[in-house]
Amino acid sequence: RTMHPSGLIIEVTIHEGRKRQVRRMVEEAGSRVVSLRRIKLGPLELGKLAPGEWRRLTPEEVEELMSLGLNPSEGRYADEKDDQEQ
Repeated sequence: RTMHPSGLIIEVTIHEGRKRQVRRMVEEAGSRVVSLRRIKLGPLELGKLAPGEWRRLTPEEVEELMSLGLNPSEGRYADEKDDQEQ
């Protein structure tokens, strides 16, 4: 945890996240999320990519994500469904 003039900044690591999970956890603790940023997804790290910037995945990264059950073309785990599908 780090104190910041604009409030408390926390870093959270979760191994399997669900929709709005971090926001709900923070609200349960009596606070609210002003900004939320994903810095890593499985073996992929954001690195120096700016907001809105993107790059192609290497074949090795695609293979590693698929081995974890993530479909890189859809950006979600194979067992997740859209809210409309549920």
